[in-house]
Amino acid sequence: MGNDNKTSSDDLFTKGIGIALAIGALAIGIVAAALNNERAKQIREEVKARMDDLGKRVDELSTQAARAIEERKPDIEETIQKSRQAVVDGLDKAREMVEQGADRAQGYVQRTSDKAGDTASDVADAVSDTAEDVSDKVSDTIASNGSGGSDTVNFTNDQG
Repeated sequence: MGNDNKTSSDDLFTKGIGIALAIGALAIGIVAAALNNERAKQIREEVKARMDDLGKRVDELSTQAARAIEERKPDIEETIQKSRQAVVDGLDKAREMVEQGADRAQGYVQRTSDKAGDTASDVADAVSDTAEDVSDKVSDTIASNGSGGSDTVNFTNDQG
């Protein structure tokens, strides 16, 4: 029976150590979970603080941007006004150039029509001069032939 006591006390000792280890492991797990939970809370708080800081920074930058736009608004409007004026000036220049071109074309047409009129007048004068010359030559021919009849010349084939 001495062996049975020893075995039983060994079993009891082994069971005690197993239970102690189990309780220790459970305690370590609880502590680790609590620490992990605490670390998770710290991380959440850090992330929340960073998000709050980021939100504040975005708000600050938005405010600065709005302020910068308001400050630059007169410059922007001035630039727009200058651009508009440049466009108007460019259109005025283009209109002046078109008007000058039209004036030049009108002058050219006027000079050409004047020359055509002068040419027509010159042609009419030349025809008139030629007709007078022909008339003078016919009169001279008739006078030199000594025809005592009529002073009329028949330019047609009429016999009469």
